[in-house]
Formats: sequence, structure tokens, C-alpha cells
Amino acid sequence: MSGPVVKAPLRRVLSHACGPWTAAHEQADGAAAAASGEADLALWRLPPRPALERWLDALPPEELPRVHDEVPADADAALILAACNTVGHEAGDTAGLLAGEIGQLVLRFAQLGGLRTIDLRLNAIDHDACRLFHRDRVALRLITTYRGPGTQLVPPGLAADALRGQARYEGPLHGVERRTVALFRGSAEGEAGVVHRSPPLRSLGITRLVLCLSVPFR
Repeated sequence: MSGPVVKAPLRRVLSHACGPWTAAHEQADGAAAAASGEADLALWRLPPRPALERWLDALPPEELPRVHDEVPADADAALILAACNTVGHEAGDTAGLLAGEIGQLVLRFAQLGGLRTIDLRLNAIDHDACRLFHRDRVALRLITTYRGPGTQLVPPGLAADALRGQARYEGPLHGVERRTVALFRGSAEGEAGVVHRSPPLRSLGITRLVLCLSVPFR
């Protein structure tokens, strides 16, 4: 069983005594540093959207939108709106808030990575997907959780312990809060990258909604 998920302020958590990430910022310069490889990780909070959160929380799992596609960097909200429409949500409803926000994140991710296309996944997850500690084998990734608990990060000084121990790891974790964006480089070019996992859900009866943007796989 792993240790407690820490919910302290970001600056305190990210300079944990077990060893800080090389840099972590809540501002735009931190995102640029993470994208360029000068930092391991950048975190920033999306603006509050209480109506969007209430809407997503109230939806039955089968009505949560789902998308997995490679999209152009200048893609607008059309893809997300189409996904919402397939499960009964119109553009004029709160679905428009979700689509617009994801469209802005797609554009920002493309700018940071210098990308023309992006691998976009909006997943509804009700199982223990990616429950093992790991590094993503991609060049660059952005993750934010729209419903349910967020991704769990391991302090860098304990990364090897988590990878080796897996379910036996009992060290601290940083749970990325809902509507906090995590941008980090993966291990596509070596053994660097932030060690993390999806929170185990099987015993909780919870369905998450998670956005994941990545450099396309080639």
C-alpha cells in the first residue's frame, strides 16, 4: 500500500525534502521551461468553472464524452463538441465550456512543443488504468483531470523506490488536483521523466474524466 497523497500548496510539495524536481512553476514561464527540457514539470491551475464541474459530476458515466484522435495544432473545439454530441450534449449547453477550454489547451500545448499535430485523448476511466508507477515514453505530455481524483506524482528522490516497489511503495505521493494542468517531458529520449501513476479506482466506484495531450507517436 502506497503512502499518503499530499495536498499541500504546490510550492511546498514540489520542494519536498526527498528532492525537488529540477524546476516547477505555476506560471507560463514554467510551462515553457518544462517543454524545453529545462524543467521536469510545470503545474498551473485552470480558472474556476463551477458550472462545468457540477455538470460533469452529475453525468452518468456513459454520457461522458470520449475522444482519441490526432488533431491539427490549430484545431478548435469542434472535435470535443462532436464527442459531446454523440452522447447527447449540445454545443449551447455546458459542453461548450468544456470544448472551448480543451481547444485552448490544445493550442497552448502545440505552441509549447512546436507541434503541427497533437495526440488528443479524453478518457472516461473507471478501472485501474495505468495504476503502476511509470514514466511515459513520449517526448512531451499534458494531463489534466476534469472529474475524479488526479494523477499521482512521486518525488524525484523516491522515483527508483516507486518503480521498483510498485504496490509495496509506501512513500509520499503528490496528488494533482482536479483542474490543475501537469506538463512534463517523458522518457522518449532517455531515462528522465516524472514518475507517476493513475490513482487506483476499482474499489471506489468512481469514473474519472482525464484529458491527455501528447506529441504524436511515430
